[in-house]
Amino acid sequence: MDKANQDIETIMQNPGKHYDNPEEVIVDEQLDIEQKRKILENWLSDQKALSRADNENMAEQPGPQAVHGDDPAVMMAKINRVKEFLSKQ
Repeated sequence: MDKANQDIETIMQNPGKHYDNPEEVIVDEQLDIEQKRKILENWLSDQKALSRADNENMAEQPGPQAVHGDDPAVMMAKINRVKEFLSKQ
């Protein structure tokens, strides 16, 4: 696997560590549209897990997925808006 693919795999595993907000995924020129969709889907999955943990009072110290203080519900809404935008591309 070349360096570019390794970097993309790392981003896919933890998008919140690499981007401040979902809109940054759209403008990342190193990604194709399918990679952008996968990254957003992974990010959404991370946020759903955080939300479940919060709801079950299992929240720990904010980890890398707890992006910049955004509530998971707020971040999920942002991600869904960006996913909707990409679906029209």
